[in-house]
Amino acid sequence: MTLWSEQISSLYKIRSVSDLPEQELSRQTVLRGEHFSYQIILRADYNVFCRFSARVFGPDGAENEALTAALRLYRLRLAAMDYPVYPDHDEDILTDEPGLMPDILEPLEESGGVLRLSDRPASVLLSLDTPLDAAPGDYEIRAERVYFEPGTPEKLHSETSVLTLRILSAALPAQSVHFTQWLHVDSIAEAHHVPVYSEAHWELIGKYMQMARYLGIDTILTPMLTPSLDTLIGGERLCVQLVQIEKHGERYDFDFSRAARYIDLAHENGIRRFEIAHLYSQWGMTSAPNIYVRVDGREEHLFGWHTPAQSEAYQAFLKQLLPAMLDFLTEKGVLEDSFFHISDEPRLDHLETYRALWRFVKPMLRGRPIMDAISNVDFYKHGLIDIPVSATDHIEPFLREPVENQWAYYCCGEYKAVGNRFLAFPEYRNRILGVQLFKFGIKGFLQWGYNFYHTDRSLYVIDPYLTSSSDGMVPSGDPFSVYPGKDGPVASLRALNFKDALQDVDILKALAQRTSHEHVVELIEKLAGMEIRFDKYPRNYEFIPALMDAVRQELEAGTC
Repeated sequence: MTLWSEQISSLYKIRSVSDLPEQELSRQTVLRGEHFSYQIILRADYNVFCRFSARVFGPDGAENEALTAALRLYRLRLAAMDYPVYPDHDEDILTDEPGLMPDILEPLEESGGVLRLSDRPASVLLSLDTPLDAAPGDYEIRAERVYFEPGTPEKLHSETSVLTLRILSAALPAQSVHFTQWLHVDSIAEAHHVPVYSEAHWELIGKYMQMARYLGIDTILTPMLTPSLDTLIGGERLCVQLVQIEKHGERYDFDFSRAARYIDLAHENGIRRFEIAHLYSQWGMTSAPNIYVRVDGREEHLFGWHTPAQSEAYQAFLKQLLPAMLDFLTEKGVLEDSFFHISDEPRLDHLETYRALWRFVKPMLRGRPIMDAISNVDFYKHGLIDIPVSATDHIEPFLREPVENQWAYYCCGEYKAVGNRFLAFPEYRNRILGVQLFKFGIKGFLQWGYNFYHTDRSLYVIDPYLTSSSDGMVPSGDPFSVYPGKDGPVASLRALNFKDALQDVDILKALAQRTSHEHVVELIEKLAGMEIRFDKYPRNYEFIPALMDAVRQELEAGTC
């Protein structure tokens, strides 16, 4: 029996032996409070079982139970990559052929810590959230493996891999870049087969929120009205409006009890910022969202695609809804942490419509900001948007303007030159965003698919384990970053690496506060060997780890 094992960075996606890097990972340096992950690739020359466990040992040689408890083990499973990328892609991809790609982080405990090995590489990902109160020093993560044959528990062989982990005295600052990745509560109900806002649904929403916050999401899409996103014209998504509405003549009564529960649940899971779903339809603002209202004791589909956006009926409704909603948000103590949308991704030819809707809505928002995904700077120049959320391949004109609260986003269209989190992309194209957000002072980031489990225009529900592209709508990996598990969400490698990108911003900012922003940018670009832009950055696996290690060492030198 021959066994192979190799410790490598979590930036790699290993599909075959030829994907393995030449250099193994043996040491890592982290700040107190910093998340860190790596993977151990295992294979054997014939089928054999492996029982895998890991412990952390401190500088005194004894097991550190707190760090061992903070260590999570995952089987890095293969995901279905059915539509890797658009045909006119750039060259910096892993493949343009459909197939399988490592992505799904299945907790190893689900299989009792046992893997079945073969000649194909299998990956175990080790993920450590270093406690803020961890004592500085050199630790060892010891990954222990016991091999045995199918049909018998008799041990054939055992071995241990060691990674030296140096915990520095400097601590990771609190997250500074805001992050929203849209939570689709209808997809939760559909993927887990539970009625909307049943107790089972609320429990699952809480679990998806908990995972979201762990992955860096601090701003949550809040469906006061059912989001008017990715919906066929004339069609509907499952009604998930939090506001229950009754109509009595010309008067509307609003029940915000579901919204209160949603906000409380978000608070319980560490989320403090609320992104109120769009008030008008996507890609053109032609219509009202789909809204159900109880009239004479019956639920009626009162507003929707059949309702022009600027109709008297819908304007009369908003004139009652928005003041009541803002009163509710004030009573809940979250008005200052609430943000509003008019419509998603308007084009330049929609500017006058957007202006008209802005003039109608803005005076009712009591100074709260409007944020929208927008790629033409004219919307900002006309004063129509407080928080422009600009596509990374269209952000340059915004960076030349004095925008106080500039956000960025990417979706399916950002597939050339810029980074993204597609399955077919190398993970350095995912994590590089942290460096870019730091350099350009970006305040927040938006991505549309935390858990979108529908096809194009939500014609039907998809199985995320069979298609990661919404059945060919967009490149695989764009519609969701978590998978529906047995009792809640299952994280992805892409989401975990993005969490690290957000940490990178804060580590870079910590050094900038001690030195200067210019000093850190100079350090970044010296190591990169180039000017950093959203469409220009090193295309290799070595740059980001080397940069962050240099920054940590400089931070530590200033701490000691």
